[in-house]
Formats: sequence, structure tokens, C-alpha cells
Amino acid sequence: MKVQPISLVWNKVTNPSTGEKIILDALVKRRAKERQLFLSNITKTNI
Repeated sequence: MKVQPISLVWNKVTNPSTGEKIILDALVKRRAKERQLFLSNITKTNI
């Protein structure tokens, strides 16, 4: 089963002083790990 890449969501926060959205590297890494964990659980249960 080939999984299509999904864009990461909820990886930005609002800078309180400027109001701009900024991407946090820590959230990008966390979301990637969460995705990997989620997909590994799906693969294990579908076998």
C-alpha cells in the first residue's frame, strides 16, 4: 500500500508581538513522528 504525502497541519503559531504565523521546527518534527506512528499502527492492524 502506497501512502500519499499529506501536508502537515498545526505546525504554526502566532507571534504575539507581530501577529504573524511562524512555523516551528519542533512542531514539524513532532507532526512527522506522529504521522509515522499513526501509519505504522495502520500497517500493523491491516496485515
